[in-house]
Amino acid sequence: MSPSGAEAQPQWTVLVCLDTRGGLTVAADGYQHRMAVVCRRSGVPLAVLRLEDEAGRPGRVTSRLLMLDKQGWREGGRRATDGAAEAIGRAATTALRLHPARYAMLLIVKHGGGVLDGDQGLGMDSGELGKTLAASVQERGQPLDVLGLDMCFSGALEKLWDLRQCARYISAAPGLVYSPGLRWDEALSRRGHDGPRAVAAEAARLGMTGGSREAALVSLETSRLTAVVEELRGVAAQWRAQMARDGHVVTLARSQAHTWGRRQELCDLGEFAAGLARHAPDESLQAGAVRLQEAVKSSIIGRWSGVTPTVESLSGVGIYFPRTVEAVPPAYERLTFAADSDWYGFLRAYWEWVASRVTGEAYPG
Repeated sequence: MSPSGAEAQPQWTVLVCLDTRGGLTVAADGYQHRMAVVCRRSGVPLAVLRLEDEAGRPGRVTSRLLMLDKQGWREGGRRATDGAAEAIGRAATTALRLHPARYAMLLIVKHGGGVLDGDQGLGMDSGELGKTLAASVQERGQPLDVLGLDMCFSGALEKLWDLRQCARYISAAPGLVYSPGLRWDEALSRRGHDGPRAVAAEAARLGMTGGSREAALVSLETSRLTAVVEELRGVAAQWRAQMARDGHVVTLARSQAHTWGRRQELCDLGEFAAGLARHAPDESLQAGAVRLQEAVKSSIIGRWSGVTPTVESLSGVGIYFPRTVEAVPPAYERLTFAADSDWYGFLRAYWEWVASRVTGEAYPG
């Protein structure tokens, strides 16, 4: 990973955000140590942002930035902040300015929440993070190379869509992340010399220690997410038009897909698309579902699952589709992804069809 003599800057700069709130202090200490070992050995500048509850001030966060270089650790500043997203954006700008490198990696280690939950009330959602990282991206003149979301339920397409312009590759988990988290130290040590795509892919393939069927990892190339959303929008339009006839096929496909999330509200998109294609009643619906499945596959550069044996159609990309019969929350409609993909409209049409079957009333579609 060390640069050649002709290079004026290191290959990598790494920033790790460790949000210790919610009982993660011990895990954060271990994560910091592991990353420090590999970065010191490889000569990679490392910045560590630690977020902690501010003593005596509920809801306020203290951020502390530490910098590790050839001279060792040094304090980069301590300050109060209103939330994690603001602190991460500011730290990324500082770290990349002080240590410019060919490749930049940002790893975020914290508790995670569902698509509509924020991150367990800990002051960050994907939309906020995307906005705060925009300043760092603009100053650097290009996106981050790798963004690692070491957080439960971060592998939802809704969240990935908010962050697609922040990084070239994103690694995330649709389900639970087990301590001690993703093995980024090993991925960087093994594949750092091969570039960001190889590192992000390796982090997913290495998987997690422990885990269960609820554990999965996926690494994606963000430039390919546009095609995924475009195909999803087409599928949503096709099936909405045929919901009165084919709603039962949607139900079947959903029931056969793996489920993630605190409330089991995330559906594995790859498996759902495969199910639609398998059970579609005509060639047009089947073709649209196949294109969606292929678009999802094309975006994935690495994956791992606690499901044994791994199902080929299992993508590790979640999408909001609760298993229970419920109205789509108004908050979902306000998501950028919901409008761009028309997934809100699809869900609303589906639940209206389900309700019509329960009440015996005519389906309004």
